[in-house]
Amino acid sequence: MTTPQQSGVDVDSDKPSKPMSFSEYIWARCKSQPLIPIGCVATVGALVGATVALRTGNRRTFNQWLRFRVIAQGATVMAMVVYGSVAFTREQQNAHYIKSQVLLGDLPPDTPWPGRKPGEGPPAPTPAQLEAQAAAEAAAKATAAEAASSAAVRDAAAYPLPKKERMRASDFARRLKEAEKLQKEEEEAKRAAA
Repeated sequence: MTTPQQSGVDVDSDKPSKPMSFSEYIWARCKSQPLIPIGCVATVGALVGATVALRTGNRRTFNQWLRFRVIAQGATVMAMVVYGSVAFTREQQNAHYIKSQVLLGDLPPDTPWPGRKPGEGPPAPTPAQLEAQAAAEAAAKATAAEAASSAAVRDAAAYPLPKKERMRASDFARRLKEAEKLQKEEEEAKRAAA
């Protein structure tokens, strides 16, 4: 299983990225954030120790293992918070934000960010790609205009209708029978004409 990358820029580093397998991704994360897997192993170890102590009937050891589990789990959560939410400088925060916006397509690929080297990132689009993008934008504007005009019609007939205006089940059944009857008549007329 590979995770597709949208661009030649990795969000977490300035190096060009390439698609990587799930196991490669996990290994890279474990190397870049070692306290999290260590904390997870310590938490699981504490749970296993508590299970063994419970089976042997040693309450004091069981409680000590559970206390260790709480400490290990708390340390793991703190490591996740530190690794996940702290950028060391404002420049790194800005660079990460801009790279994320480029990957999402909210900013053009040639947008500069702090620490970006000249020529780094995806190549500039070709004229054919620019024409295709302009055509797609024009089609999107036309579709948006149609949607806006049909939204007014849709809002006028919005559901749920007031109880007085709702169709009763008996009226619905009667209309359905009429439609079936008309359909049969049309089919018979087509057979007779053929």
